Amino acid sequence: MSENTQNEKETTIQEEKKVSTKKDKKEKAKIAELEKLCFSEPWSESALNEEISNPDAVFITALIGDAIAGYGGMHTPWGDCYIDNIAVFPSFRKMGVGDAIVKALCKKAEELGEFISLEVRTSNTNAISLYEKNGF
Repeated sequence: MSENTQNEKETTIQEEKKVSTKKDKKEKAKIAELEKLCFSEPWSESALNEEISNPDAVFITALIGDAIAGYGGMHTPWGDCYIDNIAVFPSFRKMGVGDAIVKALCKKAEELGEFISLEVRTSNTNAISLYEKNGF
């Protein structure tokens, strides 16, 4: 088994919806930390908390062991699914985490029977490759 295949099998996805336990608060803080690492205009922790509670949103975390490796967020209003953000901690990149997140969001969109779309900066070649690999 290749190293990449083994790592992909170890990556699990958890859906984040209306969370309120101490562990979940820690997860939200990690997601906010990841936002700051990955995006020039990150969502604040309070904005993330609000969106995680939004009934028209799906937020998932990718775990490797007990560690949050990344997250993805998608909004689902008016019959469409729109992937807002996908982010992976640098120490977990090139391990299939982003791919697992995209696949999980696509599966959720299929369950909802909805159209799925996203936007990506033209300069983000790694993300473009990931999305093209997944049929975007």
